[in-house]
Amino acid sequence: MTIQRESTVFDGITAYHRHVFPSIRPKMEQLTLGQQPSTLLIACIDSRISPQEFMQSEPGELCVFRSIGNVIPHYQEQTPSNFEMALDSAINMFKVKHIVVCGHSYCGFVNKMMESQSSNEKTRSRNHAYIDSLRSEYETMLADDSTTLETLTENNVSLQIEKLKQYPSVIDALEKQTIKLHGWIYHFDKGDISFYNRKLDTFINRAEAAVQEQQP
Repeated sequence: MTIQRESTVFDGITAYHRHVFPSIRPKMEQLTLGQQPSTLLIACIDSRISPQEFMQSEPGELCVFRSIGNVIPHYQEQTPSNFEMALDSAINMFKVKHIVVCGHSYCGFVNKMMESQSSNEKTRSRNHAYIDSLRSEYETMLADDSTTLETLTENNVSLQIEKLKQYPSVIDALEKQTIKLHGWIYHFDKGDISFYNRKLDTFINRAEAAVQEQQP
């Protein structure tokens, strides 16, 4: 089974080198001189989520940071995180104009968050322990009987956006109006995205977002 998986990966790389790379070689050689991505997208590690594909972005256009459940760590002044280094690079080095927190449909992290906290230490994995450590951030949402997987996924994105605003580089860029923060939900089963609208304080579909974009 392991040999088959390795062979599949190797075959994919070989096919890319032979059939895809020749057509984009000039672009990739140009990128050796530098990059100017417009967007930093923070997404889940879920294998069903492929930001470059659903955004139809080219190499050099999109920075992607992945974490379980697209969770952003709280800002810690004394202990810089890997996420903070990536964020600062995107804002101050690459000069991105947009930061997107992108959740997705059928998110395993959100689904686990909705389950009861595990009290059995023998069956409680490190993953459960990590999720339980974050549970306090979701208490109000989880206490609401009307909360569904979809609404908690949306609230999770909103929560991560608020945590983004703790970081000095984001605070500074927002004050200078050099970046915009966005919240998205990617519905991979439908090939579409819902967008968070601050005026309406809710997620709206693509058609509604286009209308809102036209309004002053």
